Amino acid sequence: MRTHLVRATLAAIAVSSLVLAGLTLAGTTAVAETVNVFTDDDGNIHEGNIQAIAVAGITKGCNPPTNDRYCPSETVTRGQIAAFLVRALDLPTTGTDYFSDDDGTLFEADINRLAEAGITRGCNPPTNTLYCPDSSVTRGQMAALLVRAFGYSDDGGGDLFTDDDGSVFAGDIDKLATAGVTTGCNPPDNTRYCPNATVKRDQMASFLARALNLAPILPPTTTTSTSSTTTATAPPGSGFVAYIGCSQTKLAVLGYENLGGTRFEVYETGGGQINLWSRDDGGYWAAFDAAVAGKTLTAGWMEICITASNETTTTYQDVEDALAVFRSKLPEGAPIYASGLEIYQPVDSCGIAGPTVPALTRQYADQLAASGLAARGPDLGPLTPESTTDGCHPNAAGMELVGGQLLTFFGS
Repeated sequence: MRTHLVRATLAAIAVSSLVLAGLTLAGTTAVAETVNVFTDDDGNIHEGNIQAIAVAGITKGCNPPTNDRYCPSETVTRGQIAAFLVRALDLPTTGTDYFSDDDGTLFEADINRLAEAGITRGCNPPTNTLYCPDSSVTRGQMAALLVRAFGYSDDGGGDLFTDDDGSVFAGDIDKLATAGVTTGCNPPDNTRYCPNATVKRDQMASFLARALNLAPILPPTTTTSTSSTTTATAPPGSGFVAYIGCSQTKLAVLGYENLGGTRFEVYETGGGQINLWSRDDGGYWAAFDAAVAGKTLTAGWMEICITASNETTTTYQDVEDALAVFRSKLPEGAPIYASGLEIYQPVDSCGIAGPTVPALTRQYADQLAASGLAARGPDLGPLTPESTTDGCHPNAAGMELVGGQLLTFFGS
């Protein structure tokens, strides 16, 4: 299992290293030009993660040999999840034929490699001579497979959801949630996991991306041509972009300014967690009003900041309330772009946010976009201990990374 974890880490590092070369990750120039891999996931809330696992070589598509579609709404079969995990972990080949019901199937070799690694045991205990390659994967089964594949052991104290009591997968579900790979199935409360529900292909992309710490990759923006040069059009148009968030938000904007961007100007946001922005009479809004006074506001960017200490008391309603106040500060029709907290590698490297909050904030941003309340903003990162001052706040290298991602998304 240790070997498989090393391979998973190397896979994540390999994808992250492409960021430094400008080839992947949400917000980098090359990605905006090249990574709209599939034609059938546009606007899907998991699109960024679908693109990320495609760039990482974990998925090839669903309509070979063209493979220009992902089939996001289809359920994941047990054969398909074997292929996903084998590619994600680069599992070694084996000559052993573990099961009797996959002979000649497309995924037979992947299934045997998964069994050789100890990640699957079969589908007909106790004999486990069958794998059931065409059966759909349930969320409970997926939890067990990912826990074995990535070696998660911390269950967070157990009993994290109300609907898996007595399930054979309850322990694995708790470990998966503690690792930040799942947040639940009934947002924003997320008190349930839905262990017997089947896993859709788009959902699987997000589970894999979180497990591998892959940053979502935004689809290409619209383009405009000037003579022979094609350049990406900044999504919100032109002009001044106001922002709300926390200290990470301000440092990202500072990185943007340092790279020559002019659409933002740095001003204080302090420790502005989203629940503090949800009150229109709060001191944060008074500081905001003073900072943007006299400026022609054309768009807004909201980074949803939550700390581990107030994760359980901050709700999606707080996010909507903060957005409503923000919208009242902007001209009618001005777009607002919502982002979650920065992505961290490892997921628990930022003690202030903890291992699960960043993913939760990105889920809230996805919800705003899916409901039409805001447009989806860029996902920033990944930030590592080497690119932060304290595991959370970006240092010079980190500001250059996230500032560059803002520059690509919003333009200069």
